[in-house]
Amino acid sequence: MKKLFLLFVVPILAFFFYTCKKSDNTPPRLINIQGFRLTDYNGNIIGQAGPADSDWTFMSRLSQTEMKLFDFGDTVSLDNTAVTTPNIGVPYPNPVATQQMYYLSSPYPVVAKLVFVDDKLGIYMSKAVRISGTMTLKFDFSNRAPFPNRTSLRVYYSFSAKNNPNFLFGYGDIRICDGTSVSDCF
Repeated sequence: MKKLFLLFVVPILAFFFYTCKKSDNTPPRLINIQGFRLTDYNGNIIGQAGPADSDWTFMSRLSQTEMKLFDFGDTVSLDNTAVTTPNIGVPYPNPVATQQMYYLSSPYPVVAKLVFVDDKLGIYMSKAVRISGTMTLKFDFSNRAPFPNRTSLRVYYSFSAKNNPNFLFGYGDIRICDGTSVSDCF
């Protein structure tokens, strides 16, 4: 009887305890960061890493959770802004080692918001700026504590006008890397 117990019950209990191990409390991945438009230090597109997707274009829909990312506490006024045809260029360089540039333009005043997140939608940084004409924003990634080497982030962006929050929006993926060539980074 003891042998039957050992042969059947012990393996079942071992399987049960193995599959019910303690959780590490790591939140699940909510987005898949995988396609990167590669750019050089002058802003020229030099290739694609991963699948080509709709990065750096305007989209017709984001999830409610993604749209809430734009609700951070900024103090940029929407007074005298208008729905218009703004533009965001592909950031450069991508992959980025220390600093990355974002080119924004709009023929009329709008408020642009950028939010940098990981695959769990954890916010790393956010910025809101009022633009009219052209503007280049610079973001610093040189501190490896919040921005480890060989990690990926998604940048959500939106444009807002008075009574028309987030009238245009989208996202693009970036890679942080200290490598000397693109192949070092993926």
